[in-house]
Amino acid sequence: MAASGHVNMMDDVLISNLSPVLLRSALRTLVSQGATTQRPFVEHIRRRLQETPPPLTDAQELFPQSLRGSNDGNHTSSGVVSQACSEYIALTRCVFSSKLAMEALP
Repeated sequence: MAASGHVNMMDDVLISNLSPVLLRSALRTLVSQGATTQRPFVEHIRRRLQETPPPLTDAQELFPQSLRGSNDGNHTSSGVVSQACSEYIALTRCVFSSKLAMEALP
């Protein structure tokens, strides 16, 4: 594991104030430069996910009755995804992309 460097104050201000779109663009540019920048990025994400694994979210929170439509046995759906479900899917994608799928199993 490589030692982390210091982020100077001006860079930190820039990072803190960038819009999510510009921040993603900057990260993509850095990661695309090869293993020298890609490896620390992925290792950092893996460490953070291992330190604080995403919790398993209750199905009722992911698919609340108010978004499921009628409960008359027809299994209808309103087609709306809850915010909790969107966040859970995003975290699941991060776990799989970080090659931590086995560690995520209960």
